[in-house]
Amino acid sequence: VTTNVVLTANLICTETDGIIVGADSIKIDLNGHTITGPDVTPDDATTPAVKDSSKVGIMVPNHNNVQIVDGTIQGFQAGVLCTGCQNLEISEITSKDNQIGIFSTGASVIKTKLSTIMNNQIGFAGHSTQQSEIPNNIVFNNDLAGITLVNSDNARISLNSITESQNGIYVDNQSNDNNVNFNNVHLN
Repeated sequence: VTTNVVLTANLICTETDGIIVGADSIKIDLNGHTITGPDVTPDDATTPAVKDSSKVGIMVPNHNNVQIVDGTIQGFQAGVLCTGCQNLEISEITSKDNQIGIFSTGASVIKTKLSTIMNNQIGFAGHSTQQSEIPNNIVFNNDLAGITLVNSDNARISLNSITESQNGIYVDNQSNDNNVNFNNVHLN
């Protein structure tokens, strides 16, 4: 997409990526709707979906000043993937049943707030990402980790509830100057 988008119905993407951002300074408003990928078992299926899709719910490749708001993204390799972008804001999103709920790589100034990130392998993964802000989210029941930072600097992780994952918050030794404060991290 290259202009602002407001969904008027759910998107079911059994063999494709969901939405690919193709321009700077746009807003993707899911308007309370759901983008469903190939890794979700349909209600009428007799066998569960295999969680090995390479598809992405919303992809932001090298575009800046993008907002993603108000809906659910489920059943993808990454619910949201931002790579090489700047100034991405994710707000009021439920990212669930993905391999990675929100994945940022080679990006900067990424803000994820007021969202629910659940039932993924990893909730939020920042790799080589600068200046992430992760405030006021509910992050729970992610298999491997709630929030991970790898080779990422100057993140602020605050006021989150991070529960029932193998690791609550993981920051590797190549990450620097990160601020982790006032989070409720338990049962990990």
